[in-house]
Amino acid sequence: MIYQDKVKSFDEMTNLSLDLRKKLDENYSLGLFEIVRKLESVDGTKKYLFDVQDGEGNLIESVLMQYHHGYTICVSCQIGCKMGCKFCASTGIPFSRNLEAGEIVEQLL
Repeated sequence: MIYQDKVKSFDEMTNLSLDLRKKLDENYSLGLFEIVRKLESVDGTKKYLFDVQDGEGNLIESVLMQYHHGYTICVSCQIGCKMGCKFCASTGIPFSRNLEAGEIVEQLL
């Protein structure tokens, strides 16, 4: 339901009991990254800078590339990076932590 219906809160999951929705809300979050900046190149490549909404102001970058055979997505697996690649916004962000699995999935959504 979360991925198929793209719900933004547990309250939208009306097929679940009120008690279960309350427990989910008290113990889990749905992420819901905020897009800080979106850049699109002439070839259709889209770069997204996300605020991961963790209360610390952390940002990550994801890139969606379109090719004749389909799409490729480059997702972050860490906040910040130590590599120093010139083309990536993550280089300018000091490494702070690895992303959780749900935070990586959130980039795809």
